[in-house]
Amino acid sequence: MILKKLKLTNFLSHTDTEITFPESGIVAFIGENGAGKTSVIEAITYALIGQSSKGKNDKLVQWGKKYAKVELEFKKGNDEFKIEREIHLRGQKSSTSAVVYKKKKGDYRLFYQKNINKELPKLTGLTKKTFFYTTLIKQGEIEGLITLPPSKRAEIFEELLDLKIYQIIVDKIGELRKFYEREKNSLSLTIGDEDRELEVRLKSLNNELNRINKILDEKKKEREVLYTQIKNLKEELKQKEKEKNQILTLEMEISRKRERLEQLKERKKELEEKILNIDNLKIRLKELEPEVEKLSRFLELKEKFNRLESLKKDIHILKEKLSEIEKNREFIEKYREIYTEYMNKEKEIDKLNKELIQLSKLEGKLDNLEREKGKLEKKASDTVKEAMDIAKELQNFKKIYKTLELNPTLINQFIKNNEEDIKKLEEEIKSVVSEKKLLKKEGENLRKQIEKIKTLEGKCPTCLRPMEEHTKEEILNELNSEIEEKRRKWRELNELEKNLEKRVKDEKSIKNYLDEFKRKYEKYLDIKDEINKLNTEIFKVKRELSKKEELENKLKVFKEFIEKNKEIYHKFRNAETNLSKYDEDDLKNSYKSLKSEFDLIYETIKDIDKDGLEKNIKELEKVKEEYIKIQNSISEEKSIISKIKNFNENIKGLKRDIENISKKLVKKDLLLKEIEKLNRDLEKVEKKYNQLIEEISEDKVKLNSLENEIKILREKIEEIKEKREKFNKLEEKVRKANLIEEALGKNGVQRILRDNLLYELPKLINDAFQKFGFPFEQVKFSDNFDIFLLASTSERNDRLVDISSISGGQRVSLGLALRLALAKFLSSKSSFLILDEPTIHLDEQRKNELVNLLIKLKNESFIKQLIIVSHDTEIEDTADTIYYVRNGKIEEVAY
Repeated sequence: MILKKLKLTNFLSHTDTEITFPESGIVAFIGENGAGKTSVIEAITYALIGQSSKGKNDKLVQWGKKYAKVELEFKKGNDEFKIEREIHLRGQKSSTSAVVYKKKKGDYRLFYQKNINKELPKLTGLTKKTFFYTTLIKQGEIEGLITLPPSKRAEIFEELLDLKIYQIIVDKIGELRKFYEREKNSLSLTIGDEDRELEVRLKSLNNELNRINKILDEKKKEREVLYTQIKNLKEELKQKEKEKNQILTLEMEISRKRERLEQLKERKKELEEKILNIDNLKIRLKELEPEVEKLSRFLELKEKFNRLESLKKDIHILKEKLSEIEKNREFIEKYREIYTEYMNKEKEIDKLNKELIQLSKLEGKLDNLEREKGKLEKKASDTVKEAMDIAKELQNFKKIYKTLELNPTLINQFIKNNEEDIKKLEEEIKSVVSEKKLLKKEGENLRKQIEKIKTLEGKCPTCLRPMEEHTKEEILNELNSEIEEKRRKWRELNELEKNLEKRVKDEKSIKNYLDEFKRKYEKYLDIKDEINKLNTEIFKVKRELSKKEELENKLKVFKEFIEKNKEIYHKFRNAETNLSKYDEDDLKNSYKSLKSEFDLIYETIKDIDKDGLEKNIKELEKVKEEYIKIQNSISEEKSIISKIKNFNENIKGLKRDIENISKKLVKKDLLLKEIEKLNRDLEKVEKKYNQLIEEISEDKVKLNSLENEIKILREKIEEIKEKREKFNKLEEKVRKANLIEEALGKNGVQRILRDNLLYELPKLINDAFQKFGFPFEQVKFSDNFDIFLLASTSERNDRLVDISSISGGQRVSLGLALRLALAKFLSSKSSFLILDEPTIHLDEQRKNELVNLLIKLKNESFIKQLIIVSHDTEIEDTADTIYYVRNGKIEEVAY
């Protein structure tokens, strides 16, 4: 894991700070106490672990602020991530939030935002304990691990190796094993030979079950026979009952027919009496006929009186119509010219209105065109502004792009130049990459030669001289010098490649800006073309609208004439309508005809008393009513005779039916005897059937009892089998638990991990010691993590020196070597180390020795990324990148 960037907002003494970490080398933060150096470490710690040495999170928010934020970008393998943590103050309380992002396609995208403190160690590989023991060395703690008692040091190492977790697992598995053993012992007491006895009993019950089933099958067959007999008897009885019901129906039918016969005889007698009454009515009808004829003559005279009144009214109406026709004719003649002019003016007004409507539409069109023009002008202005903003951004890269503000037509030439620059730079990068690959291959060949030389005897593989003439050490020194020279050249090429890639990146950024500027400029030209087209259209519309005032004045004059003569116009139209409705000659002829008819009728009735006529008519109408009633009664004679004839035929038919039905009723007694016999037979068979049903039911009860007992026996047998299976499974679980306890126990994985640490950690410390150049051959750990140094003395070559006897500077070296060794041993956790005020509490000699160690660490690239926070300016000599911290602000020192 490598740190890339840290950004702080209102965090402790930092208001707005951004720090970029190189991927390798030493980064030093130099500043006075209280300047904000340690805040950088607090921020890294808070981002990775979610806590700091300040205690509560609200202490991390800058004084007077309500909000603080830490953003830490880091690289893990080939992936890049960013942690964001925020603190918000609300009164006396604070709330925190945390999010992790992952970089995809150049942008950070949400990775996860729940249970961050739990999930983050899985991603970074850094828990709280590994971070504080392997990654962060606090003030005065360089020698901390080597000055601890061995037992305490052993606890820390075991904690770093997570040995306690293995022991917890072993303890839990042990508890489970004991539980399984108890379960197994308990089951063994309940499993005996009971299942064999149950099997014998089960066999006996199955035999009894088969015997009862056989008897039951025979009874069921007998039941089916009896059921068939009952069914047949019921069917026959049903048929006989049906015949009985038919006889009862016939008895009811003969009763109804006799009743109907009597009713027909009564009706026939009534009709015969009506025929006698009709003969008397015929005599009265002849007496009334003269009076009815007199009524007809009186009604004709009354009709003439009514016609005379109607003619009188019609003649009056015709006179009025003829008078109205004359008046309308005179009005039309008087105002014909005004009416004609009125009509013409109305047509002109319609025409003018249509023209004005078209002009109104043009006004709307003009408004739309001018609005559209305004929008386009604003759009053009915005586009120019956006293009100028892009031109200003381009000037941050090269000042020559200022010419685009004055002459945007140069854009195509700039784009062409940019594409040529990119192509040229990419070719240079290819050349550098090719040269780097060649250097790498040469370096690999040199390393292979070194490995061979270390193991070979006899002649040198490079110059073929005997090994005694050309010693291994000399050869190795020569080869190492060559490798170092190639490394130096590779670093130069690598730096050149980075510079070229940065320039390509800048040129590609410029290309994006140039392309965007071109799009904006072309868009501006398109908008200007649209504005010019709109101006032409606006000119045409305004020219058309100039006619509007003349048309409105003309319309006003016509409307005044219309308003003044409106009443005459409507009267003229009414007069024309009235004249068109009537034909004057027809009206005159009708008048003459009606007058002649009136005079003729008047002469015929002028001497008749109208009131006397009305009185006679009323009296004669009563006579006519009696006459009509008699006629209606006489008209029923034929119908009554026909009905009497039908009654006679129906009476004959009923008598025949009654005689036929009487013959069918003779079989009734025989049928009743047959029904009685069938009922007796049915009762006898049903009794036998019911008795058999009871026997079958009893057998079924016995059968059900046997089946239940068999079921219980089978369940008991199955239960015993399950217990045996469970016992076997528990035995297997106990066996597996023992294997796990043995594998993960103190003599298993725990011992392997502990032995690996005891073996590997001294090797890593020795590697660091060799690079530091200290006079100790080896560092050794005892099984209890006592630390000893192997040194050559005049007395012996393998003397073990206790660390309490070494100098202060050597203890600093050993402490730092142990930390670096732990970091390398746990390299899956991180590839960076943080030293917080490493020189504090050190005297000048030990301080100088520490500075020399750090320089050696840098030269040997012992750890990829080393971050140092110090107030000592001597640290500057060790650093590849230096940041000065003053009053919560960071300033990078340029070399």
